[in-house]
Amino acid sequence: RVEKVYDNDFVPTGDKKRMELFLKSQVGYYLFSKMYEEAVVPLKQVPDGAIPKIARIGNVCFYLGVLIEVIIMFLGKAQFTNPYEGLMFRIPFVLFAIKVLCTRYSWRDIIAMVIVGGVAVISYLTNTKDELVRFAVFLFAMKDINLKNVLIWVYKLSVAFMILLALLSMTGILGTVFERYEGYGFKEGRWRLCLGVGNSNSLAVMIWALMLLGIYLYHEKMRWVHYLILTVLSVAVYYTTLTRTTLAVMILTVLGAFILQNCKAVRESKHIYFLGGILILAFLGFSIWSACVSDWHEFMDPEVVKISNLLTGRIESLSRFTDGGGHISNWTYFSAPEHDRYFDMGYVRFFYWYGIIPGALAIILVLSSIRESYKRHDYMGFLMIMMFGLFTVVEAHIVSVYIARNYLLFLIGGYLVTMLRTGSYNKPKEAYFWIIPIEIFGGSNE
Repeated sequence: RVEKVYDNDFVPTGDKKRMELFLKSQVGYYLFSKMYEEAVVPLKQVPDGAIPKIARIGNVCFYLGVLIEVIIMFLGKAQFTNPYEGLMFRIPFVLFAIKVLCTRYSWRDIIAMVIVGGVAVISYLTNTKDELVRFAVFLFAMKDINLKNVLIWVYKLSVAFMILLALLSMTGILGTVFERYEGYGFKEGRWRLCLGVGNSNSLAVMIWALMLLGIYLYHEKMRWVHYLILTVLSVAVYYTTLTRTTLAVMILTVLGAFILQNCKAVRESKHIYFLGGILILAFLGFSIWSACVSDWHEFMDPEVVKISNLLTGRIESLSRFTDGGGHISNWTYFSAPEHDRYFDMGYVRFFYWYGIIPGALAIILVLSSIRESYKRHDYMGFLMIMMFGLFTVVEAHIVSVYIARNYLLFLIGGYLVTMLRTGSYNKPKEAYFWIIPIEIFGGSNE
């Protein structure tokens, strides 16, 4: 086993006795050598189509972690309180961490892990919210995972759980089929469909998100009649849930998908993707402006009130708290533990909850994903980025503790490795990142 180390590209030639003593004293010769043998075999020596055992272990842990994340998400959606949610989040976190340990990374990947992970850890130490740490581990666990396969897994599980919650509510076991709206305006006193999913708004948003994901996964098989059916579904969702915002984004999703699929000149134009990046920045700019002008209704400018009313009061709702809530005066570099208020506007919530630096990093990742979708000719991936980008202006569906409903996180994770290979898609030399101590302490004296 020790001789094998010297012929490998990953570890520099060094003193044999020194290396042998290191392996025995630091990590345990027998237990570590099995993992190490697997780690130091150059990729070119692995037969075509073969998956190393350690990688298979990582893949099993990853898919099991995704399954648990979906279960946690739907337990949160159901109309009952899950007292063990915080503890349950630790299980997929550990499983994703095992996947990271079982995956080879290039030096560029490891540098990115240090930067993203470092920002996430600092944010956690500052504001005590651990979501960004979980998200960072998940992003790098996505390496070598087939993006569409895992999203199909999420899609089928989500549809199955949606049907289960609907059946439980219809049979009176858990949740209710309808809810009575207690607010104001044209919805006041009207009954709205919720099918056991918390409330009607949550139901409508979940249907839209699953529709968007379904289009991304199966658009190659779709014809005009399928888009017509989705349009009818969008109208039906509106009349049963009375959610105008979701209706608008559903219609835009269907229209955008139809144009991209049937207009080659549009989907292959780099100007469309460039415009998409500009729009993301515009969405962010509008959100920052909203956080600046937000105040109690009677103190806001009449023109701002009109815009807020158009968005069903979302701008003024940012500041309906004694401490000012999501007002920009409460934004800090890494947020604070007391910044935990809930409101609808997603960009504002992210910067308010996690801080300016994590928010800026998230925007960079989104913009880089738009560029990557152009390079991959993944026009439906581009559509997913833009629809979530638009919807997050007014709703915080993906700004939550749940990984399983943030399909954009899956997309960025699937793109991340090739995003880091600037100018080349050739696979670089890779190793497990825990091999670094071996290279440092077991290297040559020359």
